[in-house]
Amino acid sequence: MVERAPSPLVERAPSPLVERAQRVETPDPLRAVVETFVERFATGFALSRTVLRGNATSALFGAVAALRTTRPGLVPAGASYAVAALAREPFAGSGDVVRGRFVRRSCCLYYRVPGGGYCGDCVLDPANRPSSS
Repeated sequence: MVERAPSPLVERAPSPLVERAQRVETPDPLRAVVETFVERFATGFALSRTVLRGNATSALFGAVAALRTTRPGLVPAGASYAVAALAREPFAGSGDVVRGRFVRRSCCLYYRVPGGGYCGDCVLDPANRPSSS
């Protein structure tokens, strides 16, 4: 089972909004919250920091997807922020935008849960791989 957002978060890139968002630093409180989460779970449960950062990035993009139903007018700004965040710590290196959707670079292992399948931003799902040109 693959859970997907109904439509891409990012319709086209780069846009002036994305370019502006790329110049904005990730707020220190967000960085502090993510790194606190990562450190506590990594040390408390022996989990991979890479996977945990991927989970945090997935949550950021998931929050943007949730805006579609609650505050659709904020989706463009939220998507631009999320895309720009991929270039900065703590989100740097955790994923890519492929055909307008976030795809993580680390596996969350959800597919190993009985009946789990792939997550919506799964790196293992062939549908999430960049198309060859």
